[in-house]
Amino acid sequence: MGQRSNPAATVYKINTMSYGVIVALFWSLIVAYSLFWNYSQRQETALSLGKMWGQAFIEKDVLYRRWVSLHGGLYVPVTQTTQPDPNLSHIPERDITTPSGKQLTLMSPDYMTRQVSEMAQRYKGVGHEGDARGGLSVSVEIKTIYDLMAKEIRGVYINHAFIWLLGLGVIGIGTCKLDRNTTGLLEKNIELEHEIEERRKAHNEIESLNVELEQRVVERTAQIEAANKEMEAFCYSVSHDLSAPLRHIDGYVDLLVSRCRGGLNDKGVHYLDTIADSADKMAVLIDGLLQFSRTGRTEMHHETLDMNRVLQEALDLLKESCSERTIEWDIAHLPAVRGDCTMLRQVWVNLLDNAVKYTRSRESARIEVNVREELGEIIFVVKDNGVGFDMQYAGKLFGVFQRLHSQQEFEGTGIGLATVQRIINRHGGRVWAEAEPDQGAAFCFALPALKMSGRGNRV
Repeated sequence: MGQRSNPAATVYKINTMSYGVIVALFWSLIVAYSLFWNYSQRQETALSLGKMWGQAFIEKDVLYRRWVSLHGGLYVPVTQTTQPDPNLSHIPERDITTPSGKQLTLMSPDYMTRQVSEMAQRYKGVGHEGDARGGLSVSVEIKTIYDLMAKEIRGVYINHAFIWLLGLGVIGIGTCKLDRNTTGLLEKNIELEHEIEERRKAHNEIESLNVELEQRVVERTAQIEAANKEMEAFCYSVSHDLSAPLRHIDGYVDLLVSRCRGGLNDKGVHYLDTIADSADKMAVLIDGLLQFSRTGRTEMHHETLDMNRVLQEALDLLKESCSERTIEWDIAHLPAVRGDCTMLRQVWVNLLDNAVKYTRSRESARIEVNVREELGEIIFVVKDNGVGFDMQYAGKLFGVFQRLHSQQEFEGTGIGLATVQRIINRHGGRVWAEAEPDQGAAFCFALPALKMSGRGNRV
C-alpha cells in the first residue's frame, strides 16, 4: 500500500521552511550590520591615524623651526636635492668649504622646513605648506593609510563571509532536523489522535453494549421475579389446596381406628398408623412450604430493632424443646439493626432450633451467639458443638428440601435454612455456613450496619 499523504504535515513542513528562511534573512541582516559597523570602525581608525600623523609632523616642524631660529640657520652639505638657498645669496657666508674640502650651505628655517616637507611628501604622502614667518599646515593622504589597512579590512570581509556561511549552514541543518522531528512528531500525534478516536468509538460501543446488557439484565430480572412470584403463588395455592385433602385423610383414618379397630388385625392397624404418620409428615411439609412461600410474599415493615430482644423472643419459643436438655448458652450483646421483626425472629428460631437439634447427641451441648462488624456489615454467628457436616456439601444447605442427614438421624423438612436465606436476602444481606464433621457448625448471616447520624447516633 502506498503511504498516505498528510495535508497537515505538508502545511507544517511549509511553515517550518518559512521560519528557516526568516531566520536566515535575520542572520544575514545581523552579519551585514556587523560588517558595516566594523568597516565604519576601520574608517574612523584611518582618520584618527591621519590626524595623529599630521599632528606629529606639525610638532616636529615646529621644533625644527624653533631650533633653527635659535641658531640663525643651519649648515648642511650641498647635494643634488639640497641646493644653496637662493634667498640667501646676499650673505657672503652662505657657502663655505670645510678644511677637508666638503662644501656646506646655510639653510634658513623656511627653506629647511620646505625641504623636509618635500621629502615627507615623496616618501610618506604628507603635504606641507607655510614658511618661517607664517602659519604651517600639513596634509596627509588617507589612501596611504587605507592601503596600509587594506589587509586588515580584507580579513574582516573574509571573517564575516565565513561566519555568515557558517550561520546559514547551521540554520539550514537545524531547519531540516526540526522539520524531520516536527513532521515525525506531528504524524505521531495524528496517529495518537486516530487511536484515541478508535478507543473512544470502542468505549462508546462498550457503553452501548453495557446499556443493552443492563437492559437485558433488567428484563431478565423482571422475568425471573415474575416467574418466582408465579411459582410462589403456585406453591402457596398447591400447599393450601393440599391441606384440605390431608385433613380429610387424617380424619377418616381416625374414624377407622376408633370405629373399626376391633375388626382389624394387627397388620391393618399398622397400615392405618403408617397412613396417619405419613399424613402428619405431609402436613408438616406443606406448612413449611407455606411458610417459605409467605417469606417471599409478605410485605416487610422496616424498623430499627434491638436484636437482643428479638433473640430473647426466639429463645422463649424454644424453651419447651430445650427443657430436658443440658445446654450451655454463651450469648454476646448484639447491636441494633433495621429490618422486619417477625422475619428476623424467624431467622433466629430456625438457626437456634438447628443448633439445638444437631447437638442432641452431645452430653453437654454448647451454643454460642456472637457478633462482629466488618466493612459496613454486622455479622451474626450461631455456633454449636454438634455433629457438623462436610463443607463439600455446603452448597445444598440452603436449598428447599435439601438435607445432609437422614430423617431417622434428625427429623426435619429441609425448608428452615432456605427460609433463613430468603429472609436475609430480602434484607440486603447474605448467609453462609462453616463446619467440620463431628466438630460442630457455625451459621453466619450479615446485615447492613446502621449509618451514623450527624449527632453520632446510628440510624
